[in-house]
Amino acid sequence: MENLDELIEKIKMFSKEEITQSLIKDMLSWKTDKRTIVELKENIDKYFEDNLIDNENIYKSWKDFKNKVIADILGMTMNERLYWFSLFDAFDSSKNKSVYYDKLMAKK
Repeated sequence: MENLDELIEKIKMFSKEEITQSLIKDMLSWKTDKRTIVELKENIDKYFEDNLIDNENIYKSWKDFKNKVIADILGMTMNERLYWFSLFDAFDSSKNKSVYYDKLMAKK
């Protein structure tokens, strides 16, 4: 099972279509904005619910990540959350760590 950055790299291999690039951009921008994991899930799910992306490999990769990582988020430590969502470096260099606790739905 891959973390978010690895998932993004995998998706890049499956398609070069513009809508796929938009999906990737959405995932990457989530890492630096204030959206939570729930909002990430909702945004990415819309690509598939609205049939914007019909690539089975991309859908399966996202579904696996969602079912393994996002579904289990409340049982994870902060370090596990940082790993799965590829945020260790951003967290370590941040002066406002509470942003990441909120984003990753973790207790402070």
